[in-house]
Amino acid sequence: MTVKPNYKVSNNDTGATVLIDLPGVTREDVKLTSERGTLKVNASRTKNTPESWQLINQAAKPEGYELELEMDKTLNISTAEAKFENAVLTLTISKHEASLPREISILN
Repeated sequence: MTVKPNYKVSNNDTGATVLIDLPGVTREDVKLTSERGTLKVNASRTKNTPESWQLINQAAKPEGYELELEMDKTLNISTAEAKFENAVLTLTISKHEASLPREISILN
């Protein structure tokens, strides 16, 4: 059984940061792909997840995670940087140069 992981998107003037919670996953078990403006995250949990782990709602432990995020057209997915630490995947994506704010000079 795969589930959609919890995630948070924060936008700023220069791009966006996406934080994705992937408990029970190692860096090697995460796969990131992008196609036609969609970012896909697939992750499988390791088999050595402690048996003592118990979900709050008593549901079955997920075997993996799947997430698809439609990217804003101003974001340049080819500049994305990914970091995985403490079961949280952090993606930093900058905007296309043409989408960045600029000051426009007034000619006399």
